[in-house]
Amino acid sequence: EGGFDAILQVAVCTRDIGWRPDSTHVLVFSTESAFHYEADGANVLAGILSRNDEACHLDSSGTYTQYKTQDYPSVPTLVRLLGKHNIIPIFAVTNYSYSYYEKLHTYFPVSSLGVLQEDSSNIVDLLQEAFQLIRSNLDIRALESPRGLRTEVTSAMFQKTDTGSFHIKRGIPGTYQVQLRAMEAVDGTHVCQLGEEDRKGTIHLKPSFSDGLWMDAGIICDVCPCELQKEELSARCNYHGDFMCGHCVCSEGWSGKTCSCSTGSLSDIKPCLREGEDKPCSGRGECQCGHCICYGEGRYEGPFCEYDNFQCPRASGVLCNDRGRCSMGQCACEPGWTGLSCDCPLSNATCIDSSGGICNGRGYCECGRCHCNQQSLYTDTVCEINYSAIRLGLCEDLRSCVQCQAWGTGEKKGRMCEECSFKVKMVDELKT
Repeated sequence: EGGFDAILQVAVCTRDIGWRPDSTHVLVFSTESAFHYEADGANVLAGILSRNDEACHLDSSGTYTQYKTQDYPSVPTLVRLLGKHNIIPIFAVTNYSYSYYEKLHTYFPVSSLGVLQEDSSNIVDLLQEAFQLIRSNLDIRALESPRGLRTEVTSAMFQKTDTGSFHIKRGIPGTYQVQLRAMEAVDGTHVCQLGEEDRKGTIHLKPSFSDGLWMDAGIICDVCPCELQKEELSARCNYHGDFMCGHCVCSEGWSGKTCSCSTGSLSDIKPCLREGEDKPCSGRGECQCGHCICYGEGRYEGPFCEYDNFQCPRASGVLCNDRGRCSMGQCACEPGWTGLSCDCPLSNATCIDSSGGICNGRGYCECGRCHCNQQSLYTDTVCEINYSAIRLGLCEDLRSCVQCQAWGTGEKKGRMCEECSFKVKMVDELKT
């Protein structure tokens, strides 16, 4: 179960293991079990174990000492540390556990996976095959890169594999291109506002078969000429900010175009308080100079940000029926639509009968639907007689009224016969 602990200790305990520097190292991991990784146990979720510190913890006998106090390492941690220490893993696992490691080994840019027989009789063949595979793959990665920089390595000679390594040919020199790109922002902060350690540094460009190349790199942040001529604590900014490039950059605690509003002043916050509430701008915005600036990029509106534009009426679960937009708590419908949720068309197109009239002259059109003056099982959506329905059941439906009126029998005989909507006329001969 502690396989990941063992892999990490082998990587970081270089002196104890006896790794030779500046050489390629191969780690053979053989098991018949699955593996545990970071945060997959209840103890970790309960806060009993701390995160793995990625340090060497072997005693004099070579035994790992922190298995009771530290969590297992994560997969990205192992990938990073094995790459940093130039270690290529070979997973020799039994058929029972093969499915677990089939996906795991793909996270390592250069690695190998093979099925080990139950008696380990094929271990030599497995290692020979793994060596041949490893020799034809080269991984080049950028280690210790500043957060503000992204490094990409490409080659016009060799193709990249699914794991990101290059499929190379032994004995053929290769040419590789390295592209450094400055990020525009990191975690929402503009790259030029990051600390120097995140903008400058030494990048270790490391192939999987050698020590690699060290590069000093940094991001140049251009400064506009007007930024060099700023007026500190300028009178134009009420001495509460710097005037730079045509506008005020307010000091902490002040806001507004001329830094005239104190963000902590009660007189400025009071106009932003809605009656009966204790939070400015309903807790959905920021009070600046007595006015609410709502959060959410248009989600909240109103003088106190009291309207949530995700809470307008819906039709079939769709906000404003997708026929309008939510504004100030109400649906503003597109042309041709009306109703609380924009679910009513203004057009009578859906109420036109087969003769081109509206609701067959026997009803009225409202919200795109016919409301017939006399509802019946045998009228359709435009108040026309549905002859298919008549053939199926009209005679059966009228049977009881005919029986009671003509012969005084049937289910409606007696007073219920008066409820019939028609009168039966008896004739000796039906004339056509």
